[in-house]
Amino acid sequence: MAIARIDIIGNINDRMENRIVPILNYVQVKKKYRAVIIYINSPGGSASSSETIARKVQELSKRKPVHAVISGTGASGSYWIAASCDRIYASGTSIVGSVGIISILPSFKGLMDKLGVKVDIAKVGEFKSLLSPFEERDQQAIEHMNSTLVDLFEGFRNDIIRLRHISDDKVTSVINGDVFSSKKGLELGLIDAIGDTGDALSYLKEKFQISGKVRNLSPRPPFISRYLNGAVSSAINFIFQE
Repeated sequence: MAIARIDIIGNINDRMENRIVPILNYVQVKKKYRAVIIYINSPGGSASSSETIARKVQELSKRKPVHAVISGTGASGSYWIAASCDRIYASGTSIVGSVGIISILPSFKGLMDKLGVKVDIAKVGEFKSLLSPFEERDQQAIEHMNSTLVDLFEGFRNDIIRLRHISDDKVTSVINGDVFSSKKGLELGLIDAIGDTGDALSYLKEKFQISGKVRNLSPRPPFISRYLNGAVSSAINFIFQE
């Protein structure tokens, strides 16, 4: 018997989704893994990838206990993943929450006008160039984008309310895009305990009578990343050695 540990560290994107989902599928069918710890330190990222991973974690939690440990940041999409677990721990210095969706739409129109650069855009569809940085958006376009974000946010919002049992009187104070300290997150019901991986392990072993080792199944970075990190580390050691 063993407990699987899966790390979600850094920005959540397609690459992370393609690396994490197969591991979750593997752990789900392997009987030797009695429980799972998902270690999180992430500001979130892609709404689509966050949702895909969160749904897979929810599916896994129906088969075996899954606990989240937030160390540093568990915000936005990564909090969605944490909330999909049966129990959430967060270190005393962590921040949690940020239940919301944001879309940043840069516009270079003013700068281009000053530089005398003109861009001609041909389009079919009133809002086809909504995401283009070469046009200035009017209030109607911004309101249209906001309505789209509201639709995208609905699934995230409903999941947090359902999974964390957020009462009606607390919804506006929790589901508002704000981030909270772990202490405040505990008061609001966003996490279950202030603690670390050791605390999660102790709980799992005592409650479910699991005596196996912890195996880290997190995917390793690509070879080139490991090589460059090693080279940089060696260079720094050489420079600062006595």
